[in-house]
Amino acid sequence: NRRWGSPSSTLHPTIFHTKQLLQNLLQQRSCLLFTDIHGHSTRPDVFIYGCDASHWKGPERNQPRALEERVYPLLLAKTNKFFSYKRCRFNVRRSKESTGRVVVWRQMGVVNSFT
Repeated sequence: NRRWGSPSSTLHPTIFHTKQLLQNLLQQRSCLLFTDIHGHSTRPDVFIYGCDASHWKGPERNQPRALEERVYPLLLAKTNKFFSYKRCRFNVRRSKESTGRVVVWRQMGVVNSFT
């Protein structure tokens, strides 16, 4: 799951081709939401990991607006009693740099990139 930075077509074919598909899509249109859905055995409830704009390392002209990444999770919390906004996290730790949410956010500029 942490192979999104430069996935191998032979070792990580699913990630490699998903990333290529998304890159091709972005040449034709924008992507409003990327979600890597999976469960966590150590964290209860339904929540999201996002990317806070203060952790942006890309070109300044592409920098997301502050708090923009928190709108979708907040809407989920307002409309779904099982979703916990207070359990959501938006920091980008160094160990997560090659995850799908961070790579799609940084390399492809998808603000709403979540795990």
